[in-house]
Amino acid sequence: MPSERCLSVQEMLTGQRLCQSSSHNDAVLAALNQQRSDGILCDITLIAEEQKFHAHKAVLAACSDYFRAMFSLCMVESEADEVNLHGVTSLGLKQALDFAYTGQNRTKQHKENMYVSCHDYALHTGSALLYDAISVQ
Repeated sequence: MPSERCLSVQEMLTGQRLCQSSSHNDAVLAALNQQRSDGILCDITLIAEEQKFHAHKAVLAACSDYFRAMFSLCMVESEADEVNLHGVTSLGLKQALDFAYTGQNRTKQHKENMYVSCHDYALHTGSALLYDAISVQ
């Protein structure tokens, strides 16, 4: 006797079934991070201490109120291909970008530097997690 599947209320009302992948979000972010590493399909170059970092405006805007304002309001940077960031080290920017693209901080030695970068550029999740990690030590 074939097993019967119970339909959810939503399926009964709409006739639609939700198909969901638990790995889709991570796979998309990993692909964007690979594009960033390869320097392909990036639409912004951030510069700190004369070091250039390729990135995607959409990823930065999704992670940061600072970058969302920079790229969506009528600011000069919204049309620029390169943006010089002052008051941040290249290491701090690299770590903040790595966190934005992976949700991970792999560098233990410079947490304070990354916390400042995440905080300065409104990467709220990153700064909160790093603040907790710094406070524990």
